[in-house]
Amino acid sequence: MREGGQVFTFDMLLALILIMLIVTTSGLAITMARKQGSEYVSRYSLERTASDAADVLVRSPGEPDTWQENPQELEVPGVAKLEKDTGEAIPNRISGPKLAQLRDMMRGSNWNPENDSIQAIMGLFGKTDKFEISIWSGDNQIAKIWPGWDEEENSGVENSLEVAVAERLALGRYGDLRYFSGKLPKTRGGKKSIPKKTSKLARTNLKHMTGT
Repeated sequence: MREGGQVFTFDMLLALILIMLIVTTSGLAITMARKQGSEYVSRYSLERTASDAADVLVRSPGEPDTWQENPQELEVPGVAKLEKDTGEAIPNRISGPKLAQLRDMMRGSNWNPENDSIQAIMGLFGKTDKFEISIWSGDNQIAKIWPGWDEEENSGVENSLEVAVAERLALGRYGDLRYFSGKLPKTRGGKKSIPKKTSKLARTNLKHMTGT
C-alpha cells in the first residue's frame, strides 16, 4: 500500500473522491437591479453552503453512521470512515463504501426528490440539486458526480452565473467505486478476488451553483 496525495473538488454539483476536498457552490442569478448589500449576502450564503457541505462530507460519517447499508434511512450525508474498535468517526478519512453509495444514489434512475433520502442530500447543498462532486489524485480526476451524472453530459456548472468553491484534504482507499451489496460469501479451495485499493491523499472540489 502506497501513500500519496489526492485532491477533491466540489462544484455546486458535488464531485467527490477524497483527500483534499474542494467545495464549489453557485448562486441564483443576480440582476443588475439588486443592491450591493443583497449581492454580498447572496455571495456569502453561497460560499458558506459550499464550505459547510465540504466539512460535513469529510468530517462526519453521516446519520445514521452506517447509512450506506440502508441508504433509504439517510438523514444527513457524510462519508467519513468509522474507527473499527471505538465506532468513532475519523475526520478526513473517507469511507469507500459510503462514497460509492452516495454516487449510486445520484444516478438518474435513483434521483427522486420526493424521497426523504434524496431530500437529505439536497439539504446539505441548500435544498438544491445544483451541485457537483469531483475527486482528484494529483492532476488526475478519479471521479465526477452530480444528480443524474449517468444520464447528462455535465452538471451544468459551466452555465452558472456564480460559483463558490471549498477545498478539504482527506485520506482514503479507492479502487472501483461500488455500492454496498452485503458481505462476500466464504469460499473453499480458492481465494477471494478483491480489487486492489490504494491509500492516497486526494483533492475534492465541491461546486454549488444557481442561475442556470
